[in-house]
Amino acid sequence: MHTIRSCHRALLAFALVFPLECLAHGDSNEFEGCRILLGGNPVRFSIRQPQFDPSVSYCAAVPKSGESVLEFRYEGVGQSTLKVEFELNKEPEGRTLFKQAGRPYPSGTASFTLHLVEPGDYLGHVAITDAGGNKIDSHVSFSVAKPRIPGSWKAQGVLGITVLAMLYLTYLSSATVQSLVRRLVRGTSG
Repeated sequence: MHTIRSCHRALLAFALVFPLECLAHGDSNEFEGCRILLGGNPVRFSIRQPQFDPSVSYCAAVPKSGESVLEFRYEGVGQSTLKVEFELNKEPEGRTLFKQAGRPYPSGTASFTLHLVEPGDYLGHVAITDAGGNKIDSHVSFSVAKPRIPGSWKAQGVLGITVLAMLYLTYLSSATVQSLVRRLVRGTSG
């Protein structure tokens, strides 16, 4: 009985902590919040809408359409000398909305002001080119003014399995619950 209660507590802690951690991350190229890896180099990606709230930035879901400032900030040593090019497409049709040819950003921050007036999904393609002409690229997907269900299917699946495991352990540890389940099963099978 003590082991089952310990399992209950462990599963409850897991259910409360793990899904929240899963919900904190978005796309597969993100490795920490709004950071992407670009050839192994960390780059912070954010979208701001100063006309609504200048202090808030987004990375996966922008709540309103309108003027938006997209920023890429290099966090690696010496990355500010690299050439950066950027292209933004409206998905799923793949229509190019904006394209910036490669150029260096000595401050380490590339900033683009765009008018994202169409609700839906967008895909940003960012590429860096070093002094030797080697190009490394990555993609950033985000949505604008699109209702989103929080969490990924993976997080929801983990939560579902955890809840089922807790229900099963409750069934095993309680004679009252076992009796109730048996009565319900007999009542529906006849």
